[in-house]
Amino acid sequence: MDFAMRCAREDEYRDIALKAPFRRKTRIAYIREVLNAEGPLTPFRRLGEAILKRYEDGAEIRNQMAHADIDFLGVGLTRFYELTPDGGGKTVTERTFNFEPGKLERQAVEAARLSKAVQRLHYKMFGDEPLE
Repeated sequence: MDFAMRCAREDEYRDIALKAPFRRKTRIAYIREVLNAEGPLTPFRRLGEAILKRYEDGAEIRNQMAHADIDFLGVGLTRFYELTPDGGGKTVTERTFNFEPGKLERQAVEAARLSKAVQRLHYKMFGDEPLE
């Protein structure tokens, strides 16, 4: 989110939206427009698109980690239960996801790598010091 807000303050990107979007879908669309506009991100367009793709691909697992209930079934097996509203919230679907030993850890490593990639792009654009 900080990345979208910082882009909204850049002169080259101010006219793309009146304010930085907060919903995931509109934020992705906004950042995509920013990447396609001429400005400070132009040299990083391909990297930015690759990061957005990874971000979109990981939406399901991020939602599960943030919103699902969890059971530990022993011997490293983890089960997540997620209730998902359908049809404008009129019905609710329960989904179950099982993770064998190691799978959840691998996904956590991938999430950390994506976070680091976003930080690198942010610091290249804005010249801030990276977080340690």
